[in-house]
Amino acid sequence: MKRIAISIVLGLMLLTACYFLIPTSTPNLATQIDELLVVDAKLEVKAGDLVTIDLSQSTGDKYRWSLLPTEASINFRVFDQGRVAVFSSGVPGEYLFFVSCSANGALDHKILVVTVLPRQLNPDPNPEPSPDPDAPIDVKLTRWLKIMGASKSDCAKLGQSFESVAAQIKAGVIPVDKITAATRESNHTALNDSQSDWTPLMTNLQKEFVTRYKDGTLRTPEEYETLWKEIGLTLKKYAR
Repeated sequence: MKRIAISIVLGLMLLTACYFLIPTSTPNLATQIDELLVVDAKLEVKAGDLVTIDLSQSTGDKYRWSLLPTEASINFRVFDQGRVAVFSSGVPGEYLFFVSCSANGALDHKILVVTVLPRQLNPDPNPEPSPDPDAPIDVKLTRWLKIMGASKSDCAKLGQSFESVAAQIKAGVIPVDKITAATRESNHTALNDSQSDWTPLMTNLQKEFVTRYKDGTLRTPEEYETLWKEIGLTLKKYAR
């Protein structure tokens, strides 16, 4: 992990040299680096929140930005000739922003790490007692949904996702060894940026699946189809 982090930083530093050409007469690169960048930004936010990185107090003439992971760039925009950047992500994790600026032959650059935390929903203040481990899946699932204060609109989408995968299992389109991956992809599409909110539920469901697999009740396509339909029906019922 340390080697990966070091490689990223070195790669970003190399990227800086490509942004601004240093005159060949410069005897030492260090003499060209000044404090031009003044950053004003909140570097720890909740999933879905808007991050504003303000460089308006900086003294550079030209600004260049890059972001890792690169796929997050779809939610990244730069304004005011590079002096203001905005970013948002529904996926928790660390996002690396690299910004460089130059003025009159001087160069400055900074690496900013924005941490996106999972967003807590509105939990039920008076949740029901934990269901028996042997309780039906609809009882367990309803309990988990109440605890996390699940969004009803997202419940409907997720319920449709499970029912859709169940139909494909019944039709023989998805083999047993591909069901987990197909379900993950379908749920990702259904929940989009709010998927991080559902981490607690998905963790509980995963434990349920493992338990059933170990006791031999979740092995065949028919068993998967039946369970997936139950989950979908319970989610859609909760959404009403």
